[in-house]
Formats: sequence, structure tokens, C-alpha cells
Amino acid sequence: MSLAPGLRAAWLARAYRWDSLAPLLWEPSSGEGEGPWDEEVFVDGRSAFALFVPGGCTLSCRLEIPAGARLHALVRAGDAGGEAHSRGAAAWMEVRTVDDGVPLRRRWSLRLSGRGAWTRVFPALRRFAGREVEIVLSGPAGPSAVAVWAHPALAFALPRAELAQLARTYLRLFGGAGAIARLAGRLRSASSSPTGRANGGVDHPAPHPAAAGPPQEDAAGAPPVLSLLIVVPPDASAQAVRRTLESLQAQHAGGWEALLLSSGGAPAAAGPRVRILHPGTAGSVAEALNRGLEAARGTFVALIDPGDELAPGAVAAVRARGHRAVLVYTDEDRLREDGTRRAAFRKPAWSPDYLRSFPYVRRLCAIRTAEARALGGWRAGVEGAHEYDLLLRIAEGGGAVEHVPDVLYHTAPRRALGWRALALAQDAAGAARALDGHLARAFPGSRVESGAVPGVHRVRHPVGGEPLVSIVVPTAGLTRVVGGRTLDLLAHCVRSIAGLTAYPRWELVCVDNGDLRPETRAAVDAAAGARVRWISYAGPFNVAAKMNMGAAAAAGEHLVFLNDDTEVRSPDWMGALLELSARPDVGAVGAKLYFPGGRVQHAGVYLHRGDADHVYRAVLPEHPGRGFDLLSVRDWSAVTGACLMTRAGVFGELGGFDESYPVNFNDVDYCLRVREAGYRVLFTPHARLYHLESVSRTVRDEPAAAARLLDRWGTGDDPFYTNADE
Repeated sequence: MSLAPGLRAAWLARAYRWDSLAPLLWEPSSGEGEGPWDEEVFVDGRSAFALFVPGGCTLSCRLEIPAGARLHALVRAGDAGGEAHSRGAAAWMEVRTVDDGVPLRRRWSLRLSGRGAWTRVFPALRRFAGREVEIVLSGPAGPSAVAVWAHPALAFALPRAELAQLARTYLRLFGGAGAIARLAGRLRSASSSPTGRANGGVDHPAPHPAAAGPPQEDAAGAPPVLSLLIVVPPDASAQAVRRTLESLQAQHAGGWEALLLSSGGAPAAAGPRVRILHPGTAGSVAEALNRGLEAARGTFVALIDPGDELAPGAVAAVRARGHRAVLVYTDEDRLREDGTRRAAFRKPAWSPDYLRSFPYVRRLCAIRTAEARALGGWRAGVEGAHEYDLLLRIAEGGGAVEHVPDVLYHTAPRRALGWRALALAQDAAGAARALDGHLARAFPGSRVESGAVPGVHRVRHPVGGEPLVSIVVPTAGLTRVVGGRTLDLLAHCVRSIAGLTAYPRWELVCVDNGDLRPETRAAVDAAAGARVRWISYAGPFNVAAKMNMGAAAAAGEHLVFLNDDTEVRSPDWMGALLELSARPDVGAVGAKLYFPGGRVQHAGVYLHRGDADHVYRAVLPEHPGRGFDLLSVRDWSAVTGACLMTRAGVFGELGGFDESYPVNFNDVDYCLRVREAGYRVLFTPHARLYHLESVSRTVRDEPAAAARLLDRWGTGDDPFYTNADE
């Protein structure tokens, strides 16, 4: 007997873990005319990421299929605008690979309903497990139709014991009502997007506190808070400009003016707040913007494109947050043709390293007018990246920057495949020139390298000499079966360090319990030789105390705290950590860790309502992250102690790890104290290791430590993480 659709969807949500196939993974394979794009759609009242594939087009992505995975998608026919198609259509999905030179493929042909109903595709992939495959999604045969592929994902059956154990732990920590709320949240996030906020979603945020109330008039004679510069190209439609101006006129707070920078036919000024300027002989966009900057009367100046819109509370938010700031920026999303919103980009608090990796600030970005003028405004010579260049120069000044965690800027419909269009939107050569100039001024000797995808950069910082790095490894000398092999964890870890680490000056401090097996010690000595020192810990079980003891015995200028169940994956792992740790503004650096099967285990730690967890846990290794932050150096509130580098001086200044956290949370507490002391806590994707921890979530069973962390650091919002579901 089949389940009703609603019951089936609820059962799937709770019985499986979902790993979304993110938009950047997909490449157009064929077709003419308008290419595929991505949007958010509603399925049974909930938003879901979807790929829109026009007739005659296909999309494909390549990835390795883990054991136990099923492929999932919901598909329906749509018209050219994506709405339900009246006649239905045919489409297909195919998985293909090559096995010992023999093509192996499986195709599912689908007849899609013309009534807007979704067809679920949910095949097992046993034949493809462990192989790299190409997944192909087709558009319909007809040119006027679109295949809408919603929630493309890999699904993994969840062990019943995992949910039961999680429920028991939540009951113990949070009581009945709190456990139900948190468990429901975990299940809800599992059923929608396993990457948390990675893909964005249809979002209707509450207005900023300062944004409430009806439109307000300016005080008599008061200068405006915000001058908005709108470059109107000759081909801009009057309707697009009018839509932008209407969003300004709907502001809950007064204090704005709009300056239309037009080389030709701009619409008539709509009200006293709108001025039309003709830059005349301006030879570039930057020159035109600077003429607008000269004429601006606002305390802050910002750019907005014709057709884009501000949320009603945008000006009020700049006013509320801008008292001491040189820069105020907000979150943003995109508009559909019908005016509804999608793809919210939730940004972190100010992270200059993230900015150097990727221009994440974007819009709305309000710059103090006096600061922009003092810096000479937007520069020529970096065309296509002039906004990025000015942000980098502002970062050099060290002034206060405020992030408003509300979606207050809405980009006009521009169909493209997700963040790929964003990465390619700015001129690559101009961005490289802007970043080169920034590094020459702020970090002499540093250089720019191309990142993992176009539009992302890697900045290489010189270390200065070859400081000694001490690797502190607390160990119990355990063995574990991993991938069918029985591993001596410590010996395996040290062999990978000695065999792969490119950086030459390091020592190893192993802190055991005094009962290490002779064969383990012999294997470590054979691999590391004279680099290794042995310390025996005789106190009650306390990992923090063991790490402090190892640090006290270490001779290095930099300390790496490393779990013994890790395995080095990239030769440059230590150099990637060191080039950041050596900077005086940085206090702790964390690595990108992977489960044995290749999925992401750690890329930073976020705090939420007194809890701490890893971002992007168990997503596919190819996943770029939200705004490419899985490919970028960036700030987080904390990083895991499974692989954490910190300067010995900072560690001593802060008194090391707090030994009242014997197992869990000592790393989180240390990182929060690092930030409290004024240092940065950074994640780098360029230091890569395996962490031989089970892919199943490890449930913390330390209610006393969790309560202590909550008492010490409270339940305030994490500035580097926004839960878009709340």
C-alpha cells in the first residue's frame, strides 16, 4: 500500500539525510538561446532550491557517489517563465560513468504532468557506489517549455539509533519542550537543505528594529543620511528606473536622496529627493560615479542599479548602525519576475580576509561620504572591479564596519546559475589589479594566486624565516577500523605528517597516558625520528590538561593542536596555517577537515542559542559553500581543536585551554577568548586533512560543559552566522 504524498514526504524527511547538489556543481552541457538558471520554488508550502532547464538544454555535474546514496529530485513541467505548463512535457535524468573502459549508464525517462504536480525521482545508485559519475538533467523536447528540477540531492538513510540518541541527549540538556523544538529544527533542516544556509532560500526577514513605522519626513534642513547613486546606461528601461525609485519612496525613514547619473534619456525626476546629473564627458563608470560623489549631500553614499530595490527599512538600518561606522552593509537576495524573492545571501560580520578571497560585501553597501572622498572615490584602471577596489582601500584604514543581518537589498531578475554569475560579474583582471595594489600597501611581500573557481582568490602571505612549529598530539594509543583496515591511529597520523608535510621545521610532542603500546611508540619513532618528544600524563582523564602539558613542553613559536585520528591530505597544510598564524592580528587558525569518504567534516564552528556545531558538516567535497566561503579564508567565531594552530605567545597570554572543559568545548572556549582579546580566528580551506571520525554526527554527552559554555558566553547571536530559518 502506497503512502499518501504528504505522509511520504514527511517520512522521507525524517528517514534520510539530504546532501543538496549545489548550484555551482552544475554546468550547461548543450542548448541554444537562454541557458539554465536556478531559483527557489515552493513544494508543499516549503521553499526548495530548483534548477530550471529550458527545452533543448541539459545540465550536468560530476561527483563521486558514496556507498548507500540514492539520487533524489522532484521535477515538473513549466513554461518559459517557470510557471506550471498547461500541456505537460517529457524529460530525462541520466547517471553515467566508465567501468574498466566499458560505459555504464542508467537513464530515467519521465512524462511530466501538465497540472503543476511534482514527479519524484528517487533511485538507488548501488551500481555506481565509489565511482566518479556524471549526472545529467534534461530540458523538455519543446522549445517553449522548461523542466523544473527541485531539491536535487543525494540521500542517505539515517540509523534509527542516531535520532533516538540525539533525542535522549536533548532531553537531558534542554528538557522536554526544548528538546522537541531542537529536534524538530534538525529534522526540518534535514528535509530542506542539508547545507544549512548554503543555497539561500525564500526569505521574509523581520524588519530591522529601526525600520518599523510609516514613512517619515526629514527634519527641516537636515542633510540626508544616504545618497544613492544610480548609473543609468543608455539602454536602461524607464520601468526599471521607476521600480528602483518607488522602492526608495516606500522607505519607512526619510533621509535619502537619489542621484541619477544619466548620459541620455533618464525619466523625469520623481519628487524633490531625486536629482538628475549628466556626467557629460565621463570616460568610465568610475569617473561618472565620482561626479555623483562630489554632488552627494548624504552622510553615506551607496550604489544601486536600475531595477534593483531596497527593502522599506534599508535607510533606517543605515541610520541606526552608522553612527561610528565608515561602512554599513546588509544581506541581499534576488527578485523573480513576479516580484517575489529568492536566493537570500546571508553574510557574516566584517571579515577582511574573506573580502580578499571573494568580494562578498556586494549590496547594500553604504560608505561614509567623507571617507570615500578622502580615498579619492572610485578609481579608473580597475574597470569592472571599481567597487571591490574601494572596499579594499577602506579595509586598509581600519575604521569600524557594521553588518546589518537583514535582507534589505533585492537584485532585479538576472537569470544565471547561482553564484557562478556573481563570481564572473566583475572583471577578473581588474579585480587582480585591485588586490595587487591592496596587498602592496597593506601586506608588502604578499601575492595573489587564482582560487579554486573564477572570481575567488588566494592570498599568500610571507612567513619570515622558518619558525619552529610544535605539533602537540594528545593520544590514548587507540586502534580503529577505518575503511576495512585496522589502523594504529597515532602511528598512522605521524606517518602522514612525516611523509607529506612540505614545511621543514617542525617537532612532534606526543602526550600519552603512560600506557602506550611499545609497537606504537616504535612506529612513531621510526616515522618522526629525532623530531618526536614523549610526555606522559598521569592525571584524571582531561584532554585540555594533556594539551596544556604538551604546549608547556613545546619549543616552537607556533603550536598545532592535532587529534591523533587525523591524516594529512595536502603537503602545504602546515604552510597554509602558518602564513596566517604568523600575522600579528591572527590568534587561531583552523583547517578544512574531511571524513574518510571525502565529505566535509569541519570548515568552521558556529554558535547558536548556547550550542556550538560545525558548519557544512557532511556536505559533498565539491560544495563551494554559500558565497564561496568553503573555498575562502574567512573569520568564524571558533574552529575545531582537531587541527588548530596558534602562536605560543597568544596561547600563553590567554592561559591555554580551560581545563574545566575536559573533553568538549575547550577549543570553542579558547577561540572565543582569542576573539575577546582582539585577535582574529580564521578558517583556511588550503590546509586539508582527513579526520577519521564517523560520518554519523557525534552527539556530545557533556551537559555540565555545555551549561558552563552557555553561562560563560551566553546565547547571543553569532556575528559570523545567521540562521535563515528563524
